[in-house]
Amino acid sequence: MNAMFAHRLYVHPTLANIGLALRLAEPLLLLACALLAYVVRTGTPFAPMPYVGLAVMVTLAYAAVAGFSGVYRPEALRSLAVVLPRLALVGVLTFALLVVALFMFKVSSYFSRIWVGIWAIFAAASLVGLRAVVTAYISRRIAGGQLTRRIAVLGTGDRAMALLAHLRDEIPGFQLHGIYASEDAKIPSDLSRTSLYKGMIGQLVFDGLRGDYDDLIVAMDMEHGSASKGLLDTLHKLPVNVFYCLPVCLFDRGVGQLPGLGRLPLVSLFRKPLEGPGLVMKRAIDIAASGMGLVLLSPLFVGVAIAIKLSSSGPVFFRQRRDGFNGRTFEMLKFRSMRVGDAPKDASGKEQQATRSDPRITTVGRFIRRTSIDELPQLINVLQGHMSLVGPRPHVPSHNSYYEVMVDRYASRHKMKPGLTGWAQLNGLRGETDTVDKMAKRVEYDIWYVENWSLAMDLKILAFTPFVVAFQRGAY
Repeated sequence: MNAMFAHRLYVHPTLANIGLALRLAEPLLLLACALLAYVVRTGTPFAPMPYVGLAVMVTLAYAAVAGFSGVYRPEALRSLAVVLPRLALVGVLTFALLVVALFMFKVSSYFSRIWVGIWAIFAAASLVGLRAVVTAYISRRIAGGQLTRRIAVLGTGDRAMALLAHLRDEIPGFQLHGIYASEDAKIPSDLSRTSLYKGMIGQLVFDGLRGDYDDLIVAMDMEHGSASKGLLDTLHKLPVNVFYCLPVCLFDRGVGQLPGLGRLPLVSLFRKPLEGPGLVMKRAIDIAASGMGLVLLSPLFVGVAIAIKLSSSGPVFFRQRRDGFNGRTFEMLKFRSMRVGDAPKDASGKEQQATRSDPRITTVGRFIRRTSIDELPQLINVLQGHMSLVGPRPHVPSHNSYYEVMVDRYASRHKMKPGLTGWAQLNGLRGETDTVDKMAKRVEYDIWYVENWSLAMDLKILAFTPFVVAFQRGAY
C-alpha cells in the first residue's frame, strides 16, 4: 500500500503525453527562434558557432527552469490564465541566466543586443502562440468528453454520497463511470434504480479488466480482517489507479489538499504500472527494437527454420494460446522445438511443462531451447502489441487458472504486458516451474517488477539478459 495522497488522480494519459511533447518542442522552438532572429538581424542564413553555442546554452537553461516551474502540469495545459504567468517567470529567469553568463565570461560585447531583443520577441510570440493552440485543442477535447478521467466508486453509504457530491461540485476533468457495492452493502433504492449503479464486486472487476474506467475510489469502511484483505487482493489485480477515501469528517479539513483535488481526502492504494509518457516510451522502444531485431536476425531465422524442417516433420513455428495483459489471450509464437503432438496434461489438468529429459524435444529443439533462440519469434508478438520486450513471462491459460488459486496475488502479474524476458528470469527463475513454491517465487519477482517499473530497469534487464542466457541452465 502506498501511503501518499492521490495527486495524480486527474492526469489523463493524453494530457501527460502532451506535456511530454511540449517539454521537447518548446526548447527546440526557442533554438529555432534564435537562428531565425540572426537571419533577420544580419540577412545571412548561417549563424557563427559562438551564436549557436549561446543559443544552445540558453535553450538548455530554459528546459531546466521550465521543468521545475509547473508549466507542464495539467492545470497549466488546460488554461492560458494559469500557464502565461508561469511562462513569463521562466522567460525572466532564463534571460537573467543569459545576462549573468555573458558578463561572467566577459563576452557581452561580442553578441548583438538587437539580435537578443529580436530573439526574445520571436520566442515570446512563438511560445504564447503554441500554448494558445494547445490549450484550445485540449479545451475542445475536454468539452467533447474525450480528455476526462473515468472514475468508478466502490461504496453506497454516506461517505460515497459525500464523495459524489464533492466530485460534482468541485473537481473538473472527470466522468463518473458508475457506483459499485460490496457484497454486504445496503443499496439505497433511489440509487439502485439509476444507471449509475453498475453492480457488485464481480461486475467491478469485470468492468475494470475490460478497461471501462481509469480510477477507482473506495469510499467505504475497511476494517482489519480477512474480508478487507480479500477485497484488497481482488482490487490489486485491476489495471487501474485505486484510491481510498478517508472519512467524511475530513472533507472540510484540508486533508490531502493538493493541486487539482480541492479538499478531496484520498490515499493511494495501488497505481497503474504504466500510464502517460512511461507507456509511450515503453511502447516506442518495443516497436523500434523488435522491428530492428527482426531485420537483423532474419538470416538466423532462415537458418533455424531450415534446421527444424530437416530434423523433424511439422511446422517451423509453434503457436500456443497464452494469457497476456488483463488476462486476454493471444497466440504466442516460438520456433518449434518438440515433435508434433498433443501436449500431455498432469493430474491437476494443466498442460505439462517440458522437463529436462523430455522425450518430445528434438535435437535441434534442445539447442534452441537452451540458448533461448526458440523465443525469438516473439519479437513478432512484441511488434503486434501483444507482448513487450520486458515483462512477466506469459503462461498458458490452464496454468493461470491453477496457480491463481494456489499463489497469492497471482493475477496481479497481468497488469502489464508479458515480456520476452523479465525481472524473474534475470534472477534465475527461468524454465520449468514444477512446484507451487517455484511459481510463487517467480510471481513475487513479477509483481515487484510491475510495482517498481522504470525505463532504467527495463534497459538493465535487456542488457543483462544475454549473460543470463549464456551462463544459466534453468531452461531446457
